[in-house]
Amino acid sequence: MKPKETKVTRENLTWLLESPVEVKMELLQSHLSVCQLIINQILEECQNSLAGARYDRNKPHGGRYSRWGYNEGSVRIADEKIGIKVPRLIDHQDDSTFNVPEYTSMQDNRAGEERIMKGMLKGLSTRNYQG
Repeated sequence: MKPKETKVTRENLTWLLESPVEVKMELLQSHLSVCQLIINQILEECQNSLAGARYDRNKPHGGRYSRWGYNEGSVRIADEKIGIKVPRLIDHQDDSTFNVPEYTSMQDNRAGEERIMKGMLKGLSTRNYQG
């Protein structure tokens, strides 16, 4: 019998630590799922620093920011693209909504692009690539 596949959406590292051993072992086989958990954890911590913890009445910044749902987004890890839910916030001073600022810096991560360019120059597009 095939074990149930675990799909990571908005879960974070706390979810992983509280999961059964079988789920942890399954996630170890897929490093992208672990990367997604870490990304979710970072985005949630940044969201909490601006809007406070969920259901907490003591809001930082004088209650200027509130949670305002999620947007679909993606982050590139090496050669792979990971789909994520990006926390959205509202600024009550000017009624504007925005994604958590750290998401933009995650998207600017260009760590694998140089390797892809070198691969293309070495013949990746002509299937003559080694390395």
